Amino acid sequence: MAEMIVQTPEEVVAFLKAQHDLIEDMFDEVLLASDPKAREKPFIALRQLLAVHETAEEMIV
Repeated sequence: MAEMIVQTPEEVVAFLKAQHDLIEDMFDEVLLASDPKAREKPFIALRQLLAVHETAEEMIV
């Protein structure tokens, strides 16, 4: 996901909601992977995004 600057509370909420949609899509990608090797890269990306997202929500919301 590209870096983005959010300035207003409305932009923060919109950004976090957009991340929720992305996270759902990433879960689908991981779950639909055909084998463990194909699942590894999308799982790592999902795990990283979840960690960043969780921290952002805890700090802001």
